[in-house]
Amino acid sequence: MERFCKKTMSVNSETYERLLKKEIEIWSQYSGPEKSNTFEQRKQTLPYATYRKGTIELELEYIKKSGENISVLELGSADGWLTNEIIKLGNVKDITSIDISIDDNLKEKYNNKSIVLKGDLNKIEEISFENKFDLIITHGTLHHLVDPQKTLKYCIDNLLKKGGIILINDTWILQSLQLKTNAFLYLFLNRLPHSIIKLNLKEFLKILFYKIPLTLFSKKFAGSIAHSHTTSPFESISSADDYKSIYDRKDLKILCFRNFAALPGLQNSWSKSPKLLKNAIQKIDDFLIKKKLFVGDLHICILKKIY
Repeated sequence: MERFCKKTMSVNSETYERLLKKEIEIWSQYSGPEKSNTFEQRKQTLPYATYRKGTIELELEYIKKSGENISVLELGSADGWLTNEIIKLGNVKDITSIDISIDDNLKEKYNNKSIVLKGDLNKIEEISFENKFDLIITHGTLHHLVDPQKTLKYCIDNLLKKGGIILINDTWILQSLQLKTNAFLYLFLNRLPHSIIKLNLKEFLKILFYKIPLTLFSKKFAGSIAHSHTTSPFESISSADDYKSIYDRKDLKILCFRNFAALPGLQNSWSKSPKLLKNAIQKIDDFLIKKKLFVGDLHICILKKIY
């Protein structure tokens, strides 16, 4: 797949517009597990079980205690599954949801109390808003953006009320070793056995003598394996540097910062294993995060705008 180079390509270029149309087309036809339309459906999927478990609940808990009669903005709302959970909360007055792929079919999936807008978050300054918001949330969207720092800064400076909260849930990879470990475990524990089961000798040899050695030596190649999404020409592995200038701002107070899933490659590989083994893997994962041996490649940060 042709991919967008975030460092060199302008969002106002013809190439950007062409790839954007391609991404919208791909997502409109996509029917993978992460496109389950309700939270209950999501709980039954592999991405939730091994990667997002606990994070969505944490988000909803913080929204519940963020004040009464609040107005919410969701960035990157997809088919509305999270929007529909948020609008159920008793303290939420209204929610405005934005996504680039919104069409009439997707709008039908949203609760009719929500305001649904089609908009490009890479050009958020071109979207018109009548009012500011008490809370802004983005769940798994920032690493799709060309310049997440720019989008976040605009939201905080122009769309978030004083005393308001911005809730960020996104993936990041900080260490080269983590990328390589994730990719190695995924190949060795998942793809290699799969090739044996399928009696695919060619694929088995390719993984063993090409992909695994290259993964151990190349951060870039390991990254393509560890996060090998083929659904988006814009998606890329982000790093803490994408958000650091935001988190360090003096007008923002960090209310919560948590890391999850230090080794999702390991978790995903053994997702269908016996419960005892799953629990052991989870304890290893928790230990790695607690001891800061791996920083976690999924994080939640909740910030309050203090002035």
